[in-house]
Parts: sequence; C-alpha cells; structure tokens
Amino acid sequence: MIEVSHLTKAYGAFTAVDDLSFKLAPGEILGFLGPNGAGKSTTIRILTCYLPRTSGEVLIDGMDPAEAPLAIRRQIGYLPENNPVYEDFEVGEFLEWAAEMRGLRGEDRVKAIRRAVESCGLGDALGKDIGALSK
Repeated sequence: MIEVSHLTKAYGAFTAVDDLSFKLAPGEILGFLGPNGAGKSTTIRILTCYLPRTSGEVLIDGMDPAEAPLAIRRQIGYLPENNPVYEDFEVGEFLEWAAEMRGLRGEDRVKAIRRAVESCGLGDALGKDIGALSK
C-alpha cells in the first residue's frame, strides 16, 4: 500500500510537486502522466527514497521513507532513466550498489544482477561479463 498525502517538494522558490495526494492498494497500477517539469520523476524519487520531501506524508506499507529507506528500497524496484544517486557510477557499479543496499550476497547477488541485466536489456551498457561482478 502506498499512501501519499499533501506531498510537496520545493527547490528554493521552485515547487516541483505541489500538494499531491493519492492511495495505491496492492495490485493496483498507477501511471504518472504530464509534461516535463510536472513533478513525475520527483515524486518517484521521493517514493523510492532517493530524494527527501519538503512536506506532506508518504507511507509505503506503513513505513515512512525518511525513517525506513533501506526497508522500502528492499521492496521497491526502480529503474530510472539516469542514475539518481551517484552520477559517476557505471552500470555495473550501480547494480552492485543496489544489490548491497538490499543485503544480497554471493550467488543470490549474482543472480539478482543477472536478472536485472537480462530483463532490462543492459548487457551492452554493462561493458563486462556479469560473472565478473560481485568478486
């Protein structure tokens, strides 16, 4: 369950998300549609714990992203267009970091990275053999 109530994100004088509220029950699908600058990516980054909100309330399975970011990141898959954390990460480094944040080790880590690479078509962007990761 995702519950967003009066979510606002401001960057100085610019407000990217202004008083957004919605609820999403398990199994429901929600799409964010709007022009560039409408706050779609900002909202997703807040929900996935990559960006703090300015005000409002966000609960994901009863957890607040500001208080339980690792637990939430373990539950939510997020494939951004660009790396939202460390812009100088290469694809493999980001996948390693994401696996680390989820507490994955050994063969489970390699399998998860392989699954992400294959399902998202990241083989060319990876630039190295998947087996070379996590070593």
